[in-house]
This record gives sequence, C-alpha cells and structure tokens, in this order.
Amino acid sequence: MLVSGTLGHLRAVITDFGLATNVLHREGGLLEYAGQGTPEFMAPEQMKTAEVTALADEYALGIILCDMLTGSRPTRDELVTNRTHLQARLAKAAGLRWSRAVLRCLEQDPLARFEKLDDIVLTLKPQQPRSWRWPAIAAAIALLIAGGLWYHSRPGPPPATSLAVLPLANHTGDPNLDYLGAGITEALTDDLSNMPGLQVAAGSVAGRFHGPELDPRSAGGQMHVGSLVTGSFQSSNGKLQIPIELLDVRSGKQIWGQTYQGTTSKLAEIQHEIATDVAYHLKIQLGAETAARLKRHYTTNPAAYDAYLKGRFQLAKRTPDGLREATANFEQALTFDPHYAPALAGLADCDSLLAFYGLEPSIALLKNALRTSQEALQLDSTLSEAYTSRAFARTLLNFDWEGAEADYKRAIELNPNYVQAHTWYALVLLTPQGRESEARAQMNYVQVADPESPLTLMGTAMIEHYSGRTAKSIRLLEPQIRGSDPFEPAVELLSENYLQERKTKRAIDLLRSAPVAPEAGDSREAILAIAYAYTGQTAKAAETLQRLLEKVQAGRPLAFQTAEIYTALGNHQRAIEMLQIAFNQRESNQLLFLRVDPLLAPLRGEQSFQALLQQMNLQ
Repeated sequence: MLVSGTLGHLRAVITDFGLATNVLHREGGLLEYAGQGTPEFMAPEQMKTAEVTALADEYALGIILCDMLTGSRPTRDELVTNRTHLQARLAKAAGLRWSRAVLRCLEQDPLARFEKLDDIVLTLKPQQPRSWRWPAIAAAIALLIAGGLWYHSRPGPPPATSLAVLPLANHTGDPNLDYLGAGITEALTDDLSNMPGLQVAAGSVAGRFHGPELDPRSAGGQMHVGSLVTGSFQSSNGKLQIPIELLDVRSGKQIWGQTYQGTTSKLAEIQHEIATDVAYHLKIQLGAETAARLKRHYTTNPAAYDAYLKGRFQLAKRTPDGLREATANFEQALTFDPHYAPALAGLADCDSLLAFYGLEPSIALLKNALRTSQEALQLDSTLSEAYTSRAFARTLLNFDWEGAEADYKRAIELNPNYVQAHTWYALVLLTPQGRESEARAQMNYVQVADPESPLTLMGTAMIEHYSGRTAKSIRLLEPQIRGSDPFEPAVELLSENYLQERKTKRAIDLLRSAPVAPEAGDSREAILAIAYAYTGQTAKAAETLQRLLEKVQAGRPLAFQTAEIYTALGNHQRAIEMLQIAFNQRESNQLLFLRVDPLLAPLRGEQSFQALLQQMNLQ
C-alpha cells in the first residue's frame, strides 16, 4: 500500500495482512493439523509435517511465478500427474528457460528443487535485462525470501535484442566448403555474443535449425529470441556471395538484408562487417573498446584465417580424428600468422582434449597447451577462449585450482555467453572439489543455453553422480541410452550409478548388451570387472584386471581403471600404487575426480590416499 512520507512524498510499504488460516491435511481418511498457511501455496511436505523450510518457500514461489507468467495457478492435476501440460503452458507463455525453472521449483520431492533460492536467480538472469519482466521477478524472489509478496502480471514478447544466428547454407555444390559456412556462423555468433545488450542463443542450439524446409518464425519461437540472422554462401567467378537477412521473429518480416561479396582472402573482413551491420540495425551501440576488441580477434592473413576456420570446424566434432586434424589446421594457421591469438587458443584446446581423453601421452601435450594459451593471452588479454584454455590446462597439468578458477571467472566476465567456460568450470573444477551447488549453478546456465544437448544432460548427470544423488543421475541418463547407438559415456556413468544403488545385475546387463565402440572397450571391461567383484565373481574380475595391467605396462592410460578394480577386490595398497601411476602420468579424464569418486570411497581412510589428495591440492 502507499502511505505518506516526509515532505509530502509517497512511499511503498509491504505489510502482512494475516490471511493465512489453520490448514487441515487429510491423510488416509484422517484429518491432521498441517500448520498455518494458504493451502494453494503450501508445499506437499509442508502439508504433511507443518514444517516450513526454504524449499517450501521455493515451492510457493513456483506457484506465484506460474500465475504471473500464465495468468493462472497450476491445477493439482498439472502439479502431480500431468506436468507435461503445465510445461507446455509455461513454455508457450514464457519460453523453455522459464518453464524449466518454474517446474523445478514445483517438484513434489523437495530434494529435486533448487538447493538455494539464489540458484533460481542465477538460472533466470539474462546477460543484459531488456524488459520489465526480469527486474520485477527478481524483486519478487527477494521479497519472498524476506517475508512474501503477491502480484500478477503478464510476460511480454522476447526482446528484439535477443537473436540467434542460423547455420549459413552451402550453395556452392562443394561439400568440402562446409567448413566455411560453419566457421562464419560460429564466428558471427561469437562476435555478436561479445556485444553489450545482445542476448545470443548458443551456436549448438541454433545449429539444429537448418534445411530448406525451415520455418524461421517457428525456429525463433522455439529458441525464444526476437530476431534471426539467416543466410547462405555461394561462389561465382572466383568470388563469394553471402546474402544475409535479419528477420523479426514475431512478424516474420525482414528487418534488413544485404549481399556481401569478396574473395576468401577477404572473408575475415566480410564477417566483421556483417556483425557490425547486424548490431547497427538492432540499434546496438558499440563502444570503442568493444569495437577494438572485435577487430583484434582477426588476422590480416587470409590463409591463416582459412586454416583457422577449418580447425574450428574439426574441433567441434570432438572425435579423435577431428582433434588431430584440428591440431594440424591450427598449426598451419600459425605458420601463416604466428601472432594469431585465437589459433593459439584453439591449439591449446586440442592438446588438452587429446590428453584429457587419453588419446596421446598427456604431460607433453598439457605443457604445450599451457604455453600456447599463455602466448594467446600475451597477444590479446581480452580473449575469453584463451582464459578458458589456460584454465583447463592449469587444472589438468598442475592441479592449480585457484589459478584456473580465476581464469574461468575472467573468461565469463569477458563473454558471459561462452558456454564452454561455464561447462568446464562446472565439471572440471567445481565438481572435483566437491562444490556441487556451485557446479549446478554453472550447469543451470548451460541448460538454459542448450537444454537438449546430450552433453548438457551428461554434465548434469555427472554432478549428481559425484555428489551422491545417484537416483537423480539415473533418471537423467536412462533416456540417453535408448536406441541403437547409445552415448557411450552415458552407458558407463549409468552403469556406475547402478553399482552404487546395488543394482548390479542391471549394470552387468547394460554393459554387456549396449553396443560399444572399439576405443571404449577397455573402459567398458573395467566397469564390468568392478561389477563382477561386487557380485563375488572375483576370478572374472581378476582375469580382466590382468589384461588391463598388461596394457598399462605397454603404455596405455588405464592405471586409474585398474585402481578401481583393485579397490573393488579389497586390495587397497595396489589400488593406491596404480593411482600414483595415474597421477605421475596425468591420466586426467578420471583422475580429477579422485576426491569424489564413489568407487574409490573405501580408500579414503588410507593415509597414502590422503597424501595423494594433497599432491593434487585437493585437501
């Protein structure tokens, strides 16, 4: 209400009208006292026990947000048995980001909700708020924490300054030039993400919308953006022609369009011109510092830029062959321009990932990754990718958690839309340290940016696995293993979850039946051996262990897996000896999770295990 203040001014006052009533809850035909409150806003556990926690407040907030966004509260049927209908209603009103957040607040199981109300704020917070909705709802959350507030409103359309860059279509007829379209699309997305006032959909999300049958209005609506950048490229008389359109999603009308022409040697300049023109027609003001930073990310050598685009195209595949080809492409770019900072950062990522996946001996690669990422930052101290690359290498090589965290934070500060920085920060730094609440907060951002990606779901499942919430991890992973070609990391992590839940037979059945790629055979065998040990089939486990030990002696990075088998067999001394080998050789893929790996829990009381944690700065 409004009351008079000093000097005749009005001031707003929030007051409690005392409208809560004594609530009776019917359980098994009996009426029980369920405390005081407004029944429609009371969490299920509050109705049963009359105990009010922050998680019950979160449930009430979910009811409020649903009413604000859709104009009506959720029905009991929507809350309990027909959540798909509620999800569709919320998504239609406000988009997937809001729908997912509200549904999580309204989980019947309080442990499935956000751990802290601050996590809701972080999940919903846009990079640059452009409408009334975010400040209003942020205020609602703060006031609910302080004591409660009720009000209604309706969401507006997505702001015009939210956009997605759809993949540029290759109309040259030459599939060998696909890298050009992918490279230009990624570079435009990165450039526009760095511009203040623009909310840009992740490239991995926008990349799913392509093809001649694409309806831009439908695509934009599904991504909940206000505008789209679309285009293609073709070759004529040795020149590239790149028609670009900027479309308004709601009306389907063109905001602006232009065809750019030039040779591949001018591609970097053309791309920069396109990004600048898009910003201009969206009325985004580029300061001198932003404009200068964007220009610094380009090379003046066309051959270097062409090789760099090829490298980014191959790196995005995340396959062994793709990583090795990307390495060659980035090295070629650097022969043409040794001072090309983005190529140095790309090369650092390739080296770190080759080491992380155990594809090549790790230490030399990680030293090179650390060196090249530092060189990139000496050339350009505003390059978010280089800070992320250095953070990754610092963690894998030196277990420099503090220095890596500073790098991740700086990368996100420079480019809040850089999904890889959020992902690696969550999974490679926060999760290994047991900081699961912070890891979830980072992955919540990734989920908002790319909710349907198997890698996003896998990352979230990893956090739940290592924090001991195996049931939730299982719920996330089981849909990922259906079909004829299941995602191998999902198969292995799901099997480990089954082992923790003492569903050993289910784990063995999955490991035996799911198709496996040749390069994943050793890892799959190791988990099977652990399952055999858990079921008393020690002879089978020992047989597999012996095969893996022979491969370790031949130089294969399998010491960590053998340590897990020794642990399952109860041989703690040999397990720790193998872990020390894994540490000395930097078998980084699983070694990072030494402190939180549930399969190694029996070793935690051993003094030598604690000493190893100390070597890794995890004490």
